[in-house]
Amino acid sequence: MQLVSLHKLIRFGLTGGVVFCVDVLLVWAFSRWFAPTVAVTLAYALAVALHFCLNKWWVFGSFERAMGREIWRYLIVVFACWACTISIVQIVMAWIYPNVVIAKILAVPPSTLLGYLLMRSFVFRAGRDAPATETVPTKFSA
Repeated sequence: MQLVSLHKLIRFGLTGGVVFCVDVLLVWAFSRWFAPTVAVTLAYALAVALHFCLNKWWVFGSFERAMGREIWRYLIVVFACWACTISIVQIVMAWIYPNVVIAKILAVPPSTLLGYLLMRSFVFRAGRDAPATETVPTKFSA
């Protein structure tokens, strides 16, 4: 694995950790007032905005000015990951354990893997809208 790819993967993991904590906290808070699927969906929507910003600028270093294209590609990936998450939450709650927070936590690994692969290859892919030039990060690019 290239150093740059490993660097991105580590940053993606850290970003995911922060967004995960925000997401679970929001699921917990929203589940006090809403049905489980609604609570997961509301928390997911808010966490997605944070996730996009951190991934765009910090993980993948995309400074594309025509952000609209990235947003549309990102929204397609978000929908795919949301569908994966909701499906797993429903399966876990029906067949394994009827707790929305536990179900949400169990949905994280598969939806995270799906999200990383799609963001790297489809949303922020070098060469899609700009030349593919990756450099090894320096202490000044962090």
